Amino acid sequence: MWKFKKGPYRLVLNSKGNKEIEWHVKHYMGRGLMKKYDTGAALAKEIGVSESVLDATFKKYNEGAASKKDQFGNKCFHKMPFDVKDTFYVAVVTPVINSCQAGIEINPE
Repeated sequence: MWKFKKGPYRLVLNSKGNKEIEWHVKHYMGRGLMKKYDTGAALAKEIGVSESVLDATFKKYNEGAASKKDQFGNKCFHKMPFDVKDTFYVAVVTPVINSCQAGIEINPE
């Protein structure tokens, strides 16, 4: 996220990904943190791109998955392929501090 600096970032699950972690998706949708899009066209409209741009992005991602290497350095690809005709479950991702077990250090300067 810090390297590319082009937010917002989104977690995009296809229907296969949703089935794998369905309880979590329901949990986050119930709290308004995830949204369901019945088609790629609906998702594309929400993020402000054309369906053809989203389709091209998915195709490039699918190619990266097939070769086990994409432009972002991902090495793990699950629940492939992505297709604009699928259903999508999407959350906006923001960086957070999840744990600070040792406490914080304060520098007086």
